[in-house]
Amino acid sequence: MKKITLITILFLLLVGCSQPAASTQTETITITDNNGPVDVPFEPKRIVSFDYAVLDFMQLVDYEVEALGAVVNSAPDYLKDYVSNASEIGGLKEPNLEKIAAFKPDVIFISSRTADFYDDLKKIAPVVYMSVDNQKMMEDVKRINTEFSKIFNQEEKTETLLSQLTTLVTQTKQLVTTKNLKTLILMTNDGNISAFGKGSRFGFLFDELGIINVDPQIESATHGQEVSYEYILQTNPELILAIDRGLLMDATVDAAKTLSNELVNQTQAALNNRIKSLDPNRIYLSAGGIQSIMGTVTEIKIIFESIQ
Repeated sequence: MKKITLITILFLLLVGCSQPAASTQTETITITDNNGPVDVPFEPKRIVSFDYAVLDFMQLVDYEVEALGAVVNSAPDYLKDYVSNASEIGGLKEPNLEKIAAFKPDVIFISSRTADFYDDLKKIAPVVYMSVDNQKMMEDVKRINTEFSKIFNQEEKTETLLSQLTTLVTQTKQLVTTKNLKTLILMTNDGNISAFGKGSRFGFLFDELGIINVDPQIESATHGQEVSYEYILQTNPELILAIDRGLLMDATVDAAKTLSNELVNQTQAALNNRIKSLDPNRIYLSAGGIQSIMGTVTEIKIIFESIQ
C-alpha cells in the first residue's frame, strides 16, 4: 500500500479548497427557449451569461447570485456595476470553454452572438438560448423575459414591468404619429454609415413606435445598408436618429464628426436641429432586455416631445 504523507494530505486539501464549489442545485424547471423546452435549475446561483438581456433582467429584479461569469469588458454601461465582480469568461463570439468548465455553472445563458458554441457549452451545463426576431421585437421581449421570470421566481414583478413597458410604447407611438416626421435611422462606425429600415435590428422603431421611414426601400438587413452622404441628402429626412457604434469600439471618429458634412447639413433634419443620438449601449448591445428597450423608447419619447 502506498504511504500517504502529511505533505500529500495537505496538498490534496489545498487543491480541493481551490476548486469552485460544485453545483448543489436539485430543483429544476422547464422553460422554452429558441430551441424549445429545456430543463434548467430553479433560482440558479452559479450563472454564466453571454446574453446581456438576462443580465439586464437580473439587475432589474435585484437577483442575487453566489458567482457570476460574464463578458465584462464589453458590457453595456448601465450594467457595468452589476458585472463589476463577475469572472471574465471569454468574448461574446469566443467563449473560453476551459474557464467556463472550471467555473462549474448551474446554467449558461447565450444569445445569437454565441449560438455557434451551443453544443460545446451544453456539455458543461444546461444552456438557455434566447434571441429576438427583428420582425416581432416587442413580442419577443415579452416572451424572453417571461421565461427569465420563471427561472428566477420573479413572475409577478415581471408581469408588472412588462405592463409598464406596454403603456410606455403605446404613449410613445401616439406621440410619434402626431409629429409625422420622415425619419432616417443611421448607425455610424468610425466614419462608416449604414441606414436601417424595417426588418433590421432597429426595425421595431418603425413597427412598434410608428416612426415613418423616409426611404421604405432600405434593404431589410440586420446590419443595415451602407449609404453615402449623397444618399442622405437625396432622401432629405426631417429627422435623423443616429446610433454611434464606434462608442462601443474605441473608434477614433464619432457620429457627430461623421455627420458634420456639407451635404448632411443641407437636409431638413440638420437645418431644423433634428439630428438626434440614441444610446448604443441599449439599442445595440442588449436587445431583448426590459431596461434596454424601456431606455430606448424613453429616449424616442423625449426626442419627439422636444420637437415643435
